[in-house]
Amino acid sequence: SYLASEPGAEFGDLISLDFRQIGLSIISSKTASELLHLNLEKVAVHIDTSSERLQCDLSISSVQLDDQYPFAGFPVVLCPTAPTLKTAPFLRLTLKKSYKDSTDFIEFFPFLALRLQPVTLNVEDRCV
Repeated sequence: SYLASEPGAEFGDLISLDFRQIGLSIISSKTASELLHLNLEKVAVHIDTSSERLQCDLSISSVQLDDQYPFAGFPVVLCPTAPTLKTAPFLRLTLKKSYKDSTDFIEFFPFLALRLQPVTLNVEDRCV
């Protein structure tokens, strides 16, 4: 995990959410039919907070967005392209925010990392 604490760091609240799978459907209000279905696998959110800092880690192992239209030319709208690292998640976002170094006008993030595996996006003309 990227949330390794620094020596002597004191943390207050810890939030840890792990989901094996999350599915989200977009449904048409006119026809009451499913338009798109988003599937997320192995979603993990870990947040550590203290009076001095915030550390957050978001990880999603796999993503797929499906077009539910019966005659879709591309039934899979979005999915990972062959992953470059088999063990790496599809998306990984890690950030550390320092409260003591931030001001009213400046938010200080001593560490921010975003890793996104290659993705395939298929969009039909009817969707544009």
